[in-house]
Amino acid sequence: MVIKMKLCSPAKLNLRLKCVSKLDNGYHELEMLNIRYPLNDYIYIRKDEENKLEFINSNLNPDKDNLVLKVLEYLQETYNIKDKYYIKIEKNIPVGAGLGGGSSNAATLIKYINEEHNLNLSINDLINIGIKFGADIPYCLFNGPCIVKGIGEKIEEVELNLKEDLIIVNPNIYISTKEVFINNKKISDRSNIDLENYLDYLENDLEEAAFTVSKELRDVKEYLVSLDIKKVVMSGSGSTFILLVDKDKKDYIYNIIKKETNYLVF
Repeated sequence: MVIKMKLCSPAKLNLRLKCVSKLDNGYHELEMLNIRYPLNDYIYIRKDEENKLEFINSNLNPDKDNLVLKVLEYLQETYNIKDKYYIKIEKNIPVGAGLGGGSSNAATLIKYINEEHNLNLSINDLINIGIKFGADIPYCLFNGPCIVKGIGEKIEEVELNLKEDLIIVNPNIYISTKEVFINNKKISDRSNIDLENYLDYLENDLEEAAFTVSKELRDVKEYLVSLDIKKVVMSGSGSTFILLVDKDKKDYIYNIIKKETNYLVF
């Protein structure tokens, strides 16, 4: 009997993203407040004769968009793992949307291989593996709210009690993370986040750069701000926006956006 595991791979949201320096290697040092969001990709994995990756619900090319396979092959080589795997990823997290779908998939695989092969790697070991392949992978090893610093490798779990409901809006605009960072000119001072008064701290330094890359994205934000919403902030390098709304207005705002636009709304 073939045993296939089903793994849940949730999205990542950046409630806050500040660029505090630009490093000599071109990377940015960041300060972020991240949470996981129950918009899930699903990973089906079973042992096979060779490593193979397949996507469903997506036009991603498994021969090109193979971050998961790269991570798998690294783990196999580093820890002398002989088993090969067939991996099918059901994509529900929009691609190029600032929601960390690919990073979440890679982090989910890292945790699975660690447990499946009894590697007994510490969380710091897992972070060090993840950061080799992407800045968002280390955070995606965690399940709850975290303050994330450095290039994504310094992670502190925190308590965050959101009083508002979240609506997630993706306007079906693909935006290149690389292009956004190339166009970013904003560098902020370092600061501590007051988690009791979090609304004052929810902002994203990459928004102006993203609007430079996609002028249409600026129009999307202006439309969302025009609604009766407490806070609108872009996640990651775009193009998804996070809306914090009063609980009694959630259904109204959701239905308005669904009626007036063709955006993906969660």
